[in-house]
Amino acid sequence: MVKTKKASPESRQKTGKPLREKIRELTRKNARLRREVKAFGQKERQLEEMIRFEKLLSEISTHLVNLPAEQIEREIEQGLRRVVEFLGVDRGGVYIFSGDRNRIFRKYFWGMEGIPESASILENQKFPWLSEKLRKGEMLVIPRVDDLPEEAAQDREELKKYRNVSSLVIPLSVGKNVFGAVTFGAVRTERNWPEELIYRVRLVGEIFASALARKRAEEVLRRAELEYRTVADFTYDWEYWANPDGSIRYMSPSCERITGYSPQEFIHHPSLIRKIILPIDREVWDQHFRESRQGVRAHEIEFRIRKPDGQIRWIEHACQSVRGPQGEFLGYRVSNRDVTERKLAEEAARKKDESLAEAQRIAHLGNWTWNIETNELAWSDEVYRIFGLLPQEFGATYDAFLEFVHPDDREAVQEAVNRSLADPSVPYSIEHRVVRPDGRERIVHEQGEVTFDDGGRPIRMIGTVLDITERKQAEELLQRSQEELRRLSARLLSVQEEERKRIARELHDGIGQSLSALKFLLENRLQMMEKNSAPGDLQPLESMIPMLQNAIEEVRQMQTDLRPPTLDDLGIRATLSWFCREYQRIYSEIRIEQEIEVQENEIPHELKTVIYRVLQEAMNNVAKHSGAKGVRLSLAKKNGWIQLRVEDNGSGFDPRKVLSEERTGYGFGLTSMRERTELSGGSFSIESIQGRGTILQASWKL
Repeated sequence: MVKTKKASPESRQKTGKPLREKIRELTRKNARLRREVKAFGQKERQLEEMIRFEKLLSEISTHLVNLPAEQIEREIEQGLRRVVEFLGVDRGGVYIFSGDRNRIFRKYFWGMEGIPESASILENQKFPWLSEKLRKGEMLVIPRVDDLPEEAAQDREELKKYRNVSSLVIPLSVGKNVFGAVTFGAVRTERNWPEELIYRVRLVGEIFASALARKRAEEVLRRAELEYRTVADFTYDWEYWANPDGSIRYMSPSCERITGYSPQEFIHHPSLIRKIILPIDREVWDQHFRESRQGVRAHEIEFRIRKPDGQIRWIEHACQSVRGPQGEFLGYRVSNRDVTERKLAEEAARKKDESLAEAQRIAHLGNWTWNIETNELAWSDEVYRIFGLLPQEFGATYDAFLEFVHPDDREAVQEAVNRSLADPSVPYSIEHRVVRPDGRERIVHEQGEVTFDDGGRPIRMIGTVLDITERKQAEELLQRSQEELRRLSARLLSVQEEERKRIARELHDGIGQSLSALKFLLENRLQMMEKNSAPGDLQPLESMIPMLQNAIEEVRQMQTDLRPPTLDDLGIRATLSWFCREYQRIYSEIRIEQEIEVQENEIPHELKTVIYRVLQEAMNNVAKHSGAKGVRLSLAKKNGWIQLRVEDNGSGFDPRKVLSEERTGYGFGLTSMRERTELSGGSFSIESIQGRGTILQASWKL
């Protein structure tokens, strides 16, 4: 009998030590790869959120820019709803100061279902701290209402009555004039307000403020227009007749209402007219007076006067010479109109235009109008900035605009315009490139609407142009990030499989063979000792043989779990047959039907591991979750595709719900199967109806 040398403990220790070191190295590599994948995933989600919010702001701003004043309220309500839903807060509101600024009325509100409304009025008595902060135009960031300072104790209690736990309040202002606030609140759970969220909400506030300011300015203009018509109908203006020597022949009673001085005061002191004009405007008056004496054609001027009570009023002045039947000069007929309200409205409109231009600059959104009949094109300031032009550098025609469209996109733009001009139901919407004078390219999205006359002829087109260059760059970066993420994921799976294969081989070649040799030596030794020993003396050694056999079986099971050797030795067909036998042995209550209709050499080598892992995960799900009694497994080649199909008659489930739970760690591994399939160039689908089973299919194009 040949004697085999028994392995020493030192040799076993040397065999196990490299394996443990390699396992630890593998663990470190996997951890590093997971961190990289997680970091790329976070960056991808941030980019996606930024793009979606920019798109939302663009849509809200575009709608508000083009809407008539009477429709702004409805659009703000819709915009508030969309922002609340996007930010994931419980409710939002827009508040406007009263005329005396002692109360702030809630004008718009939107809340999630089941969420109570916020306070309809913020009164000084109930919200003294909050009201004072808003009057000063301060932004309020309140992560926890309970943490408000002691001076806000009353506000804190009032906020709790409306179930506020966290709030964010952004002032609404035009220039330095704060006229309201937009608020967002959390009711169900406390909410932090990070800097990037605050920045986004401030943009929302600026857009809403500009729209509301435009609405208020247009209302003031309409009221002023009505007043002017009434004044003209009833000779409401301040009128007088001046003699050639400058004395006053007639002064209308309305002068007292406008200037604060009676007609008699002006008649007795004609110089009073010049005296009440502000010094800064007297040169305008004097120049006009000299020109009228020299026979220069009459024209209108504007100046300001100061009333006795110190009030400043704007006057629009128009005069005309009066001559007798023989053409003799009789003096001047003068009409002075108080245009203070119009001037204030114009100033408000100017500030509104400035705010709108600033909002467009921030959003990189401009608007334009095209008079089709005259071929005149009007751009807002932001459109000029987007195209890199100055107003005097642009011909302001449709043809001149086309010159700045990228040559490769020009035909598509013309076709889009022509479709909209030909069919009222077809809106103008297109993305294209523009080439600036310095040669740089920008990407824009244009959309517009055409106005048709009663005969169906297009006469005007209005629209907006949005600079989406940064968004497109972000999308490209996102796409590259996704590709890099897929590459890393594929590399991670490849590394895992290689390491599984290597560890399985080392378990077989190292520990497995050592255990088998030890069992063989022990059995030989027992046979030799049986001749010279009593039966009871060998019992402790004999009990070691089953223990060694169990250890050998466990090592073999570990090797198989890591990677079945049949996959590398015999191929996927044999591996699937072996897997089904083992599965049937463990889960004897589940019947398996196999349909393998593909040859081994028809399946690419790199797909065999993917097919096995997808099948392994799918069958584990059947056993753990479905309660199925039967499974039909199919692997076939059809029309140039390799198709893996697993169908069970179990309880079924809601795929959308399961995928949502899987993101939090409670799913069925569907994402893992999908990723394996798609990373290997395949497509993955799953159909499931509760109570009627599940069909899982993975396909790869050859």
